[in-house]
Amino acid sequence: MMKGLRALGLELTTKNFPIITDNHLVQWELAKHGVGICIVMDEVGDAEPRVRRVLPELPPIPVPVWLATHRELHTSRRIRVVFDLLANELGRSPQARNAIGA
Repeated sequence: MMKGLRALGLELTTKNFPIITDNHLVQWELAKHGVGICIVMDEVGDAEPRVRRVLPELPPIPVPVWLATHRELHTSRRIRVVFDLLANELGRSPQARNAIGA
């Protein structure tokens, strides 16, 4: 994470992170209680009145999304239909999703 933040121009060291957790739910609870900062989706952070954006001028951090399924994808029509729907929706840009209110 530090490498990615440095690429955005933030000069950080391990001293900037006195508390670290690999559990995102713990990280989010700590942030909501004012113990630290947390990277979350805009929609999640903006909906929580106990938090505010720390660096609003920074561009969004792109995060890859993986869609995986069991091998039954090839043998179950139901799974295939759901997979195709998810792949189609996740493949659309956020602007396109927001335009239709999804």
